This record gives sequence, structure tokens and C-alpha cells, in this order.
Amino acid sequence: MVIKIASVIELEKHVTKDIHDSHTNGELTVIWRDWDNIIEKTPKMVYVSSVNPREIKGPHLHKKRTSYFSCIHGKVVFIIQDKDGNFEEIEVDSEKPVLICVPNGIASAHVNVGKEQARILVLADIAWKPNDNEMVNVEFNGYNWEKWKWSTKLIFPHYFTSKNSMFNILEINNLTNDKNWIIQNYEIYYLLV
Repeated sequence: MVIKIASVIELEKHVTKDIHDSHTNGELTVIWRDWDNIIEKTPKMVYVSSVNPREIKGPHLHKKRTSYFSCIHGKVVFIIQDKDGNFEEIEVDSEKPVLICVPNGIASAHVNVGKEQARILVLADIAWKPNDNEMVNVEFNGYNWEKWKWSTKLIFPHYFTSKNSMFNILEINNLTNDKNWIIQNYEIYYLLV
């Protein structure tokens, strides 16, 4: 993957062990250390942003702030637009942790392409303040947002009239044997992935 607009930094991931019998009890991912020199300016704000499945946050740009993003749960695609209007897509997930740097003045958005809520840890070199007008919403004219939406919505009315509606919905889902089927609010969707 050739990254032109934003920078992508692979993160260290370490297995952690139980103190009594040394079995693996999890893992640790290093996002930032002051001596790594990965982040130019010391972060002034750290927060977690969550995104629901197939939802889009942005696009917007920060006039002064440089942001660093790491997907800590789920799977997201960052869409970044350079100053000439070119788009770049960077797909990341929590299994292969990276830190994406989006410099100030560069517009970006992110979309959750997974089936559960995604969470993104964000480090910023300038802290957000109410009414600071530092963020500007923008439009990605010419970008194909349709590819991130639900592709098909199937509704089977006779499945929703009985008391066993949930059982029937789950039965339909099990019959498909396909991870791309999702049930949301009693509607069945098929994802284009």
C-alpha cells in the first residue's frame, strides 16, 4: 500500500503473560511513547471516537490540529483528500494496529466497514475547545459514498406478524450461512464487501 497523503505507522504489539503460570492473558499495543519521536508535538488531547456499523464520520478538516488515529476495536476505512482533490483510502482494523497521521489542513473522514461498533483512539496536538472554530466540515465532491451503504434491504412481512418474529429472523439468518447478512431493527440487510 502506497500512502501519499497521510502517514501510517505500524505499532508494536506484545503478548502479555500471567504472573503465576505464564499463560497468555492478552496483549499490549503501544500507541505512543514520548521517546519514540513518532508524534512531532506532545499530544494535548486523547479521546475515543466510536462509529456505528456503516456510518460515516466527517468529512472535515482541522485548520491547526494534526490528528493521530488508531483503530482499537473493529474495522474502519479512512478516506483522506489532498489539497488537489485526490482521495486515498486506508483500511485499518484492531488486529493489525497502526497509527494514521492526518496533518492539519487535510480533510478526512472515516467509515465503519464492520458489523459492530468501531472505536478509534485519537491523539491530537491541539486540544479541542468549545467555539474555537478550528474544525471545518467539507464535502468530498466526486467521492463514491454509495459503496459504504447497505446494499440490499430485504423485508419479509409474514415473518414479523407472529409472536416468534425474532426466532424466524434468526432462522433466516442461519439459513444464509453468509457473514454479510445483518439483521438490524427487524430488517435484513446484505452487505457489499
